[in-house]
Amino acid sequence: MALETAAERAAPRWIAIGVALALIALVTAGWSLANAAIPGTSPVSSGQELDLGGDGTTRAVLVLADDGWGVDVSASHPGQSYRLERASAVLDVVRPEDWEADQPDMAQRWQGARGILLSEDLSTEVGEPGPVASADGTEGWAAHVSRSRGPGTMVVLPAPSSGYAVRLLLQGTDGGPGVTSEQLAHMVTFSEEGVHG
Repeated sequence: MALETAAERAAPRWIAIGVALALIALVTAGWSLANAAIPGTSPVSSGQELDLGGDGTTRAVLVLADDGWGVDVSASHPGQSYRLERASAVLDVVRPEDWEADQPDMAQRWQGARGILLSEDLSTEVGEPGPVASADGTEGWAAHVSRSRGPGTMVVLPAPSSGYAVRLLLQGTDGGPGVTSEQLAHMVTFSEEGVHG
């Protein structure tokens, strides 16, 4: 039985380490190429309509009043939700699934939206809601929101058919001048099914 030298025993370890480092480099390079191939954000023009879907009776669209916003492609689901970014601000717009049972009133919708925010971030503080209206005059509620991402505003607008609602959450405004709750609400328009889209 031949005795193995220390150098002979170390050789397989160095080969294994070299193979592991090569795999790490390959995965890192591949990940970078994949990120470069998939767009992060896509610019949105002022006046461009983003479809939020509907319930067969009414349809909701989001219309941005000014340029500078980009849609986060990987976090958006056309026809139901969008994540938009501009500088440090992030705007999440969601049309939750339709209500099939009892139609909730505005207070129930507000509490539901508030509960979702709290479940996502326990540091969330939501102020007292006040009235706002969408571009077509649909009434909803808005309030100041404070979260770990920064100050912001939440708006909840029930569809005229009451089958669904649209929730807008603007965050990361750093307390500077930004979009007011009224301007946020005016970004949404409800119409009869088939008028938009």
